Amino acid sequence: MRVAFAGQVPKDLAFPDDIEDAMAFATEADRVAISDGASESYDSRSWAQLLVRRFVADTRVDLAWLDEAIAAYRKQSDFTDLSWSHQDAFDRGSFASLLGIEYLPEQKLIEVCCVGDSLAVLIDRQGCRRRAFQYLCAALFGRRPQLLSTHPARNTRLTVPDFFRSHTEAWPISEPELRVVLCMTDAMGEWALRHDECGRPVWNELLALHDQTDLDVLVAEARESRGMHIDDVTLVRLSFDD
Repeated sequence: MRVAFAGQVPKDLAFPDDIEDAMAFATEADRVAISDGASESYDSRSWAQLLVRRFVADTRVDLAWLDEAIAAYRKQSDFTDLSWSHQDAFDRGSFASLLGIEYLPEQKLIEVCCVGDSLAVLIDRQGCRRRAFQYLCAALFGRRPQLLSTHPARNTRLTVPDFFRSHTEAWPISEPELRVVLCMTDAMGEWALRHDECGRPVWNELLALHDQTDLDVLVAEARESRGMHIDDVTLVRLSFDD
């Protein structure tokens, strides 16, 4: 597995350091993760960064894994200088999505784990979408997503039987034409699926991106004229060419 492209565009170009998306790579272990921190929650950027780092170190995403992540987040947080309003926000919890990819080369399988509204898409050599996870259509992005929270009481829906199993898929890529996976956070995911559904697929545009400047231009044009929501954008392109 090779990371052929990775880039991010902040929702507010004047404040690039405030981006709440995160990404992490462990290419020697064939693992990649992205996360979208929820803007309305406290310090979601740190929570998103912690989640992606933990996934590429340990892909066993379950309740025990999440409890360990919450403990690590609380341990790294400094309560001493929090104002009462920030303390109140901290107590309500931080929220973020998680999309993790692990490639199992011996089995020719890609394991996709997704909680929340980030998106993975399997693209063939003709630039056509072959599979998508977790959302299959753009309309689903209008729903309130289930996110991972630093507040255990906000994670009760994750305790239902087989929750994490139902949020994982295995994609065989033994067919030679199935060699690219796109990972993206919700603004780009919704935009891309909507264009695909309208018969104006943008997959080849995403496959053709070479550098950060190319991504900046595409996002600027999409925001201005093609209906991409103004939000942080993360795009990772994975190649599985031998």
